[in-house]
Amino acid sequence: GVTAAVDYLASLGEGPDRRSRLVSAYDAIWDHERTLGERFLDGIGALPSVRLFGPASMEDRVPTFAIDVGGHRPDGVAQHLAERGMFVWDGHYYAVGVMEQLGLLDQGGLVRIGFLHYTSHDEVDALLEAIAEVSTVSS
Repeated sequence: GVTAAVDYLASLGEGPDRRSRLVSAYDAIWDHERTLGERFLDGIGALPSVRLFGPASMEDRVPTFAIDVGGHRPDGVAQHLAERGMFVWDGHYYAVGVMEQLGLLDQGGLVRIGFLHYTSHDEVDALLEAIAEVSTVSS
């Protein structure tokens, strides 16, 4: 299984040998995921009732985001997105102390969103549209 995973990742890159293909693949994956994250951050910043937790830029971060959609419980937001074929996490992610300190534990935590190398720009745009849709509906 490990060999198959390494071969898959190497298939995403270019070069004369597996190591150089892996290095190339990781560079391409990082560039793509960074672009997706920047696209998401730009879009989420335009939604006034959505609060982002964590850095508002892709500097020194991965494309995983925790948000609160004002007036909506995280499980309700996750359900809304799931009904549109978009799968996110909701809750405390085993960071109970952090959620407690943020005052979010009793409201169900946050919505967690992550992008990977196979996520497309269109999928990020569709997610932003769906978040905008739920953010305009009163709970």
